[in-house]
Amino acid sequence: MENSTLGNVITADISKALDVILLSGQSNAVGYSRWDGADTCYEDVKMFRFGEGVVTESFVDTKNLATAQWEILKNGLGKNTMAFGPEMGIGQVFSGRYKTKDNDFGIIKYAYGGKGMWDYWLSPASVAQRLGKWDGDIEYLEYNGGMTKCGKGFRYIIETIREAVKKAIRQGYSNVNIIGMCWMQGEHDMGIQSSAKVYDKLLENFINDIREILAADNLPVAVGQAKLGPAMHYAYSKEINDMQKKVCDEDEYDVLVPTDDLEMQPDDQAHYDTQSMKTLGLRFGNALAGLLG
Repeated sequence: MENSTLGNVITADISKALDVILLSGQSNAVGYSRWDGADTCYEDVKMFRFGEGVVTESFVDTKNLATAQWEILKNGLGKNTMAFGPEMGIGQVFSGRYKTKDNDFGIIKYAYGGKGMWDYWLSPASVAQRLGKWDGDIEYLEYNGGMTKCGKGFRYIIETIREAVKKAIRQGYSNVNIIGMCWMQGEHDMGIQSSAKVYDKLLENFINDIREILAADNLPVAVGQAKLGPAMHYAYSKEINDMQKKVCDEDEYDVLVPTDDLEMQPDDQAHYDTQSMKTLGLRFGNALAGLLG
């Protein structure tokens, strides 16, 4: 499968390239799971992150995004320095894969907890089709010489990628290849009847718009199956899960990452316990590795 680059941002011509996986979604992408044991880092995996765990919601803007920097992947890059997300398992998988490759490997994460596809993650195609809360708090994303309407979360996924690519090039990389994406979201929409009716189309539009803006038609996307613990009764859990599976079944470059057997924290039924988050990250990494071949 061919790698892809982010439009015209990459211009330098130096020998080494950086291959990147995107990680985005709501709180289980941010990482609310408690790390246990000794500190762990992957010195050969770079990490660029923005969103929750970096700034509060009122400070999610381009001014503060400019302060974000590439760092070494380690535990404690979740909601706080005691928490972690899927990045650790993804990093473990790809650290091993890249020991024999010429390119370096990194992860770009933009995630924010409690946010729905219905509004925050709304993509340009969904706005144009008047799906979701298309007439709500809409942002403007610079694209293809003009401005396109989308939700705030969608805009900041792209803005974070652009900033990360720019800074990687400044650090001397010849190229930044966006090779895949991990999407962990859907729990919020499980409680929204209107969203449950069109979530499949919202998700399909979201993935297609990401690919279009990144100029990566066949970008592999791993979709994490949304899950809540038994103590949380959201009316449309099955509908959202069924639609996630439908979208992945209909696109050869999408893969569903199962979570049925994973456990939530005993005192927090919305977020995975430590071992389950480690497993989730490994599943994301292996799912993308399978698509990439």
